[in-house]
Amino acid sequence: MPPTHCIVLAGGEGRRLGGASKADVSIGGRRLLDRVVAGVRPFVSGRIAAVAPDSVDVPPGVLRTLEDPPAGGPLAGIDAGLKALGASAASTRAAAAPADSPRGAPGSAALADGSAGEPSAAAQDMVFVFAVDTPQAGTLAPRLVAAARGRDGAVVVGGEPPFRQCLQAIYRIEALRAAIEEDGGPRNKGVRRTLAGLDLAEVPSSADECRDVDTPEDVSWWSKALGSADSGVALRGSGP
Repeated sequence: MPPTHCIVLAGGEGRRLGGASKADVSIGGRRLLDRVVAGVRPFVSGRIAAVAPDSVDVPPGVLRTLEDPPAGGPLAGIDAGLKALGASAASTRAAAAPADSPRGAPGSAALADGSAGEPSAAAQDMVFVFAVDTPQAGTLAPRLVAAARGRDGAVVVGGEPPFRQCLQAIYRIEALRAAIEEDGGPRNKGVRRTLAGLDLAEVPSSADECRDVDTPEDVSWWSKALGSADSGVALRGSGP
């Protein structure tokens, strides 16, 4: 298996959560971003990039980046993550982001401690893509890795009715980059449509396991599912 990296899409606002930053939503006393990063770390041999604004604290050792301009949709976030990991914007060949790029500049990335990242990802490497509101990313990750061998990647299939969860998946960087370029770029494009031509294995999942976190009811459900009573939604800077 080639080196494996991860992109966590952590820039979304939870409109049905009172405008909370989804990355900062607490499930079982742990922020969703921290939970996803901790879950995937054992299966990542390369780098982890969080696509998140400066208002979101990024765990140590994780690259931070953001699409420019922001709010370009999930595919634009994936593209920004690929650039942060070192995938070339012009081709599928690896190209490291400049170490002296200012934080927040298009295509640049910095670790949470301000240092430069390690060597860039290569075209044949694999990359997980997880939305930040995937509490069970750590249980899905090994099944995705196993299913992706010899393919362009693997994607979780679940929900009611079941459908491809393209933000709970693993992709070969070369194939992912090419699909984005062939669709004319990433901004305001549908992820499922752009990636429809990839050769992806399907990993079945229950609707519960791949359930995302969109509403206070989802937060309550996940709190009970994970066996904790101290979950809740907290806005940055708000009181207890």
